[in-house]
Amino acid sequence: MNKEYKYVVQPLVTYLKYQTVNWKIHTPRHHTSETGWDIEARSKNLDLLIEAKFMDNAPFLVKLNSLITAPLAKRKRNFPGNDKPYAICWAMGSEKIRYNDFQRLWDYIIRNTKFWKHYIQDLKVKYIFLVRKDATVRMDFRKIVAYSSRYKKLALNKSLVTRRRIAQEIIRRHFKRIYEDFYTK
Repeated sequence: MNKEYKYVVQPLVTYLKYQTVNWKIHTPRHHTSETGWDIEARSKNLDLLIEAKFMDNAPFLVKLNSLITAPLAKRKRNFPGNDKPYAICWAMGSEKIRYNDFQRLWDYIIRNTKFWKHYIQDLKVKYIFLVRKDATVRMDFRKIVAYSSRYKKLALNKSLVTRRRIAQEIIRRHFKRIYEDFYTK
């Protein structure tokens, strides 16, 4: 069992099973080594197609690039009736979620916010799931992109340490659930 499956896919599947929505869930039989989506969750009204990445064992931008290109690939969907509305989601897992993960994500987004607005709309990217062994938080991708403009105003031409502190403050003020679940425990 690889780390991606152990630390991201399994906890996210558990999280989805305990939601009020009755999700039917499909994961590849051979964990994440098969082609297709790492998790497919189907409810009455929506299919979630989730690409999962374990963020600790490789450079951040390499993993982020694989998440970014995930909606571009024409992947096999396993549930019948693929004409249902769907949303693409990212699942980012780690043994420890750090503030500098957000700082790096926002530094990447602020390079071209117009691209990210089209990325969300055109490719139907809806959520980012942040996963740690004992906690999972769902974030709206639009909210992440919206707060990148606030981050840009505060962090432009600042040092790395200052940018990480700014990311920490934005998380603490505006993403209370993440702050409580990941940083206060």
